[in-house]
Amino acid sequence: MIGRRLATAAAVVAIGTGLTIGTAPAANAQQNGVQLKCGFDTDVLSINAYYTHCDSNTYVVIKISGTPWTPSEMCVGPGETWLGSTMNYTWAEYAGRLC
Repeated sequence: MIGRRLATAAAVVAIGTGLTIGTAPAANAQQNGVQLKCGFDTDVLSINAYYTHCDSNTYVVIKISGTPWTPSEMCVGPGETWLGSTMNYTWAEYAGRLC
């Protein structure tokens, strides 16, 4: 019972500090000295939506979900691409092909 409590406490601490247990680290890119998260992300206040393509040599198609329209696609190049307001852009992901 004590072992289970310690394991639960360790998991809570890891989650609270942003650590993950047993998962691979997310891929990241660097732009102008700032570490960027690859894929869909928002700014600190969740006002603006971005997609970061981490391969510096290719352009890729991403699928974009948002409101009030149906999903669409967009070609993005290396680095960070501003999609727009998070009120309109709720998710974006790699479509599996180059453009």
